Amino acid sequence: MTNDTISTCVIYSNGTKIPDSFQLSRASIRTEVNHIGKATLRLYSGESEVNPFVMSDADTFKQGADIRIGIQREEKEEILFEGFVLSTEIQVSKEQGHILTVECRHYAYLATLGRKNAIFENSKDSDIIKRIFANYSDISLKTANTQIKHIALTQYYCTDWDFVLSRADANGLIVITSGKEVVVEEPKITDKPVLEVSHDTDFFDFNATLSLSDQYAEVNTVAWNHTEQKIIQEKAKPAESNKQGDLSPKALSAFNKNKLTYQTNASVEKESLKTWADALALKASLSRYKGHFTISGNAEVKPGKLIAIDGLGKRFDGDVFIGSVEHTLDEHHWTTRVGIGLPRYLITEQPDVTAPMASGFLPGIQGLHIGKVKQLIKDPTQEFRLLIEIPLLNGEKNEIWARFASPYAGKEQGILFVPEVEDEVLIGFLNNDPCYPVVLGSLYSSKNMPPVELTEKNDIKTIVTREKLTIEMNDKDKIITVHTPAGNKIEINDKDKFIQIADQNKNSLLMDSNGITMQSEKDIILKAKGNIQVDAVSKIDIKSSSSDIAMDGTNVKANAKVNLTLKGNMAELSGSLKTTVKGGMVMIN
Repeated sequence: MTNDTISTCVIYSNGTKIPDSFQLSRASIRTEVNHIGKATLRLYSGESEVNPFVMSDADTFKQGADIRIGIQREEKEEILFEGFVLSTEIQVSKEQGHILTVECRHYAYLATLGRKNAIFENSKDSDIIKRIFANYSDISLKTANTQIKHIALTQYYCTDWDFVLSRADANGLIVITSGKEVVVEEPKITDKPVLEVSHDTDFFDFNATLSLSDQYAEVNTVAWNHTEQKIIQEKAKPAESNKQGDLSPKALSAFNKNKLTYQTNASVEKESLKTWADALALKASLSRYKGHFTISGNAEVKPGKLIAIDGLGKRFDGDVFIGSVEHTLDEHHWTTRVGIGLPRYLITEQPDVTAPMASGFLPGIQGLHIGKVKQLIKDPTQEFRLLIEIPLLNGEKNEIWARFASPYAGKEQGILFVPEVEDEVLIGFLNNDPCYPVVLGSLYSSKNMPPVELTEKNDIKTIVTREKLTIEMNDKDKIITVHTPAGNKIEINDKDKFIQIADQNKNSLLMDSNGITMQSEKDIILKAKGNIQVDAVSKIDIKSSSSDIAMDGTNVKANAKVNLTLKGNMAELSGSLKTTVKGGMVMIN
């Protein structure tokens, strides 16, 4: 039952109770699962005749001041809210006089200010959450321990609060602000209810819905495993939930045969997929009931707890999971409004979690776009950009300078393949900013056909330039060919086991299993500024079938280890100065 004891609202600023002259007109305190706790105070000044702005001028509600709001019941004081002053608003009117409205937030609100980037390596989600909240000295953290250790987890340009919520969602945890604490825990769906209330005696109002719209027969989580090069998936059946009503999540899902599927191209481990699937199933089960009811004020009612209700029939009676609590206090009354259940959606499905396109600097552009190359040179910024026409920019001017991507680019090094003028290209945009296009690659079409026909086996890879300079790779026969339109060619052939260089003049060099064969339609000239040496294990033949063989040098020397034979139909041995013929035995004729 609810407590009818007379209660008084007490407010402290920086540890000191506020002056009695600051008269409270109304206080509203709201705490909610996965949301920042907040309080709104509406006060009027009893000294308005002296200084109507005394409350706003005082340090009591100065921005950043610590605020504690509680309920005094007999000798016991119960804290409903702790936080700080976020903003103040003054209102002056003849009808209402001078009103000060004070907006307060839990200390975790600071974690929502500013997008941040971080990389967490070899860490569990619970360790990451601890590291994040360690940066906020006013917060005391209590978190459940998670099991999965991530090799690396990246927080990209989002608030600390949203990142923590995303990790809690992935692990089936909820986040609650309470006092100075942030509590990260599993939903306590089997705990004893903190309060029992009845339709006959306790409700000021009640409005609730039971729906099967988010109750699925199965939850699937799907990812791509790059190691195994295949899809992997995990599944979860409808989760056990709080015992409310006569229709369990499993019973509700019996009508809906559909599956709830979340998929990612990232290579997520199966263990993470299973945890994710279980978390989604649990959140879906806690979303079957939605609504709210109001009872007399009670400080025991808190988000994440259970409250037992009866008198509403078997479909709604039972243990309600408390998703939110809003206390409203004025000069005469204190009521507590209880929100039922949780929304099924994840924090990452909210539109403001991810930064806006182009970081909000200007309206962004989505997806990839088609472009036509119009100019390759004369970039006004000298950044080696290409002038691209984007047809869908169909205003007075639709040409824009774009950087172009390359597989390898560095200072005076890289792979340089610049598309031709009028080529169709694919355009992306850095940070979805339409001012910063990048040429990602070129496109073939029925009008701009590839240089070779596509085949099922895809054996041929080739590079063909505008003037038909060609490098062709044949995977089937293991052949690499480089050739020009005039017939100059280099062929490296594994199938027939040779390497050949040939030119358009019918000169060739062939290396195969028989050795090296050099052929020419005309002369072969060997020149060297050093020595030329011909060496063979077997014999060396020098032959001219129809002409002379000439040797010319300052000195000509021929050595034979056994025999030296010089033959000819006619032979002449002469010297212009001296001729010497000698040996162990010299025989002439």
